[in-house]
Amino acid sequence: MRVSKKALTVAATWADMHNKPVMLGDIPWQLLRYNLVQENHMVNLQEMLGQSLSYAHAENESVHEGTLRTNPHFLLHSHDQYMAAILQSLSDEPDAFDRPELADMETVFVVCGYGQSRSIPHYIYQSPKVKENKLSEVCDFLPRYQTLMSRDTAEM
Repeated sequence: MRVSKKALTVAATWADMHNKPVMLGDIPWQLLRYNLVQENHMVNLQEMLGQSLSYAHAENESVHEGTLRTNPHFLLHSHDQYMAAILQSLSDEPDAFDRPELADMETVFVVCGYGQSRSIPHYIYQSPKVKENKLSEVCDFLPRYQTLMSRDTAEM
């Protein structure tokens, strides 16, 4: 977990005491898994898995922790870009989320992990998909024709 339960509890309690709306969000698990496989070549996936397993075994950690330490970009890129796109969309068009209480919002308070506090602003200012508010490109499944097999086999 990138943000502690204690931090979330404090933020939710403050919002409740001040009668402010709360929105929790992260990339849907199915979208994350599907796009990670679509974006990466099988050889790269095998290499990253080997590195993660070796590190996890040597350090007596879980495979997830090993992957976070050896290939953080692989696991975190999609999360951070998704959150940046949501925040950008929220700041550009507060009524886009079909929540009337967000329409007159002036300030957004974000609770995130240390790494996200650096990467989310990077995506907001540097990523063309996020900067130009192309939420649909960030939040959609990649086209099926970009599968691992079709990129390597011309006939498909």
